Amino acid sequence: MNRKHPLLLALSAAMVMGTSAPAFAAEATDAATREDVISLLWQQEGAPVINYALPFTDVADTAADAVRWAAEAKIVSGYGNGKFEPNQKITREQLAAIFYRYAAYKGYDVSVGENTNILSFADASDITPYAIPAIQWAYGSGVFLGTEEYVLPSAAVAEAEVTTMLKKVTVPPAATVVAEIPEESISLVYKGNENFVLTSKDVQEQFQLNCLVDGSYAPTLTLADLNNDGKDEIYVIFTVGAGSGFHVEGIVAYDKETLEEYFVPDPREIAEPLITEKDGTYQLSTKEGVHTFTDLGSYGKLVFSDMVTYRIVENTLTATLLLQTAPDTACGELQLTYQPVEGGFILKEASYLPSK
Repeated sequence: MNRKHPLLLALSAAMVMGTSAPAFAAEATDAATREDVISLLWQQEGAPVINYALPFTDVADTAADAVRWAAEAKIVSGYGNGKFEPNQKITREQLAAIFYRYAAYKGYDVSVGENTNILSFADASDITPYAIPAIQWAYGSGVFLGTEEYVLPSAAVAEAEVTTMLKKVTVPPAATVVAEIPEESISLVYKGNENFVLTSKDVQEQFQLNCLVDGSYAPTLTLADLNNDGKDEIYVIFTVGAGSGFHVEGIVAYDKETLEEYFVPDPREIAEPLITEKDGTYQLSTKEGVHTFTDLGSYGKLVFSDMVTYRIVENTLTATLLLQTAPDTACGELQLTYQPVEGGFILKEASYLPSK
């Protein structure tokens, strides 16, 4: 059965498109920096440490290995005069150029898009000449999507958008096994365009996941008997988005023998009722009791970030959410423990882990 799991619709990152109004991307929140992007690519490659002289004088030690790798791979060249400007917000044309060079570094066909007409964009003349081939490639290959009016080459790009685009750059060839448990004859095959096939012995299930499929972010398969019926279930944990300072996962569960799907509710939906507000004071109810929050930061309220991670430990499924009162202010984590019921899971209990 082909379908898109409802949970994925809630977790999917926004696609990066041509825009219909000049204010769109310029107002991106949580804008990625040049260092963020290079660190993400470096991690994608397994964080290699290379013997290459760092050609820039303004890069912190924490990012030196990543930028050194990118410079040696000719993915970045800086601004001249030994400057890389790591903390500068990356622009759309810079990001296209970096991904274009990264694709070439990976040996991908970057000739796609050579004939892409970008003159139809109202601001095509604003594209810096060096970035024109990269912008053509980005639209021609589908890394950038959309046929609206503006490219906005100088606009900032949100971190979630960077991750979504990288997913488009690094999609592996069709019919690639991305996870398997050979001794159980279980495999997860990516067939392109978000389509997957899960095989357990002679049974197959087709479904769609909007997720990363390459490298350390590829989906994982776990066998566990969480419903205590004496038979393992198959749990697919996948990464919807990841980058500097955030990580968003999803999960789907199947009966090992029939591949019937078990329902795992979105942790944010079941956690929302645990937060209450009265007269500007927010309270969180967990198994430890009621926690009160009065210092509410720039948000003026207590919210869950987009970050979600799942773990299966000691035959128990948990989901962890990050609590925030401002974009850069975390006030702890909420750990949700699931309880198996017929056909799926419900919330068993919630625990609050305050920030240290």
